[in-house]
Amino acid sequence: MKRKLSLAMALVGGSKCIILDEPTSGLDVESRRNIWNLIKSIKKDRSIIMSSQHLEEADELSDRIAIMSHGQLLALDTSLGIKKRFGVGYNLFLEPEGISREQFQGMAGRVHEVMVDPHFSNGVEISVDSNPRKLVYVFPFDEVPKMPAFLEHVA
Repeated sequence: MKRKLSLAMALVGGSKCIILDEPTSGLDVESRRNIWNLIKSIKKDRSIIMSSQHLEEADELSDRIAIMSHGQLLALDTSLGIKKRFGVGYNLFLEPEGISREQFQGMAGRVHEVMVDPHFSNGVEISVDSNPRKLVYVFPFDEVPKMPAFLEHVA
């Protein structure tokens, strides 16, 4: 409740520049989403400087992201720019619910067939995070346009 009150106090004055220090820290998922929606709705006419340890939050709310470590600025860019610079691509999770183990294995077999076809999967790798109920694939950035075709052949 204290976080919500602090945010309300920051907004009530109509300031054009607002500094928020981890405004969703310690909040439940629903309250966190409500705060995100509020920040998105007010940021159009304001400059908001916000600290967060959650990359998902920065990705969702920020126009630009600064990454700092030990007082040093490591990166300042858009979310996509930072992902391209430091990331390897996108993770695709295939975790169907309500199917039998045999059906899942059949799906995994179809995925494997697509994986060996370079038209669909050049550079796509299965992640070590995969398990008998979840398949995880890493799509390099330059292979992302092939993701819809990949999914069509898997389905």
